[in-house]
Amino acid sequence: MQARHAPAPPAADATRAESLAARDGERASEVEGSARGDTWARRLLGRFHITGVFWLRAVMWVSRGSQLRAYSMVWLWSAIFFFLLRRPRRIVADHLAAVLGPCGFFRRQARIFRAFKDHAWCLVERFEQFRPDFQPRVQREGAWPELDKGKGFIVCSAHVGLWEIGQLMPVVQGARKLHVVREREEHSETHRVIADMLDAHPHADIVTHWLDDDAQLGATLLGALRRGDAVTLAGDRAKSGMAALRVTMFGRTVLVPAGVPALARAAEVQIAPTFVFRLGRRHYRVVARRPFKVARSNDRQRDLQEAAQHLASEFEWAVRQNPFQWKRWEPVWADAAPA
Repeated sequence: MQARHAPAPPAADATRAESLAARDGERASEVEGSARGDTWARRLLGRFHITGVFWLRAVMWVSRGSQLRAYSMVWLWSAIFFFLLRRPRRIVADHLAAVLGPCGFFRRQARIFRAFKDHAWCLVERFEQFRPDFQPRVQREGAWPELDKGKGFIVCSAHVGLWEIGQLMPVVQGARKLHVVREREEHSETHRVIADMLDAHPHADIVTHWLDDDAQLGATLLGALRRGDAVTLAGDRAKSGMAALRVTMFGRTVLVPAGVPALARAAEVQIAPTFVFRLGRRHYRVVARRPFKVARSNDRQRDLQEAAQHLASEFEWAVRQNPFQWKRWEPVWADAAPA
């Protein structure tokens, strides 16, 4: 089975959904201290930058090899990047302090190293999913909505655990298609390699949509949901320029995309918050939380705000399950640190 890129949406659907999220909330911008975008390090290092194709191919090489190769390289990379990546270290320590509370210097270093090691394992297994012999052990909890009724639904995840494998977990039955919405990779050559791998995915029949590639993406997804298809995406990070809503996580203000609740409200479908936690080697816990619908009152903005806060509460629950698997490498908070 192969992944497919999405076709252009019909004009009628585009007209109905041309402003699904454009008029909702504020516009997100990169939080101060973020390393995303055209930084001097990315320009200097090029393909050897941490987001570049050199490291992508290195991870792919490990994912195709033996268990010994995987274990040795995960520990080696964790140690190397623990010492070299100063900005990510500060960001990870700040995020973990919000979840676990403050701590002393040595415990903080242990937290950072564990987060780096967990991320290294998730990266390796992210690419092991493309192996023909990939057979994960999966513990499932909960159930995705409308699987037997033929209605469309949204699977909303967060950057926790193996969230990219999680996007492929919902059961797709009969003629239903699975539409996966992804951000473009920061390095163009890296993006090309990953797009090609998704097109030839050996275990999933999906339609991939890339943010910024389709000016009418909202209309495309709205049409898919109305046809009874499933849409899956991460809803915990608002890219710069996105319509965003302010919500609270861990007592702090964060920005989340307005598009997820806006799409669910327009299509009148349920949102199923779903998360994949790594338990061990190719061993995962997949949790489908209770699905919900976005209200349709006379106050559209309030409906979207309440749904966004509901999702933020689910994201916070997921992070608390294993804070070291929280994959946010840019500052999350949209407010100043508490005194």
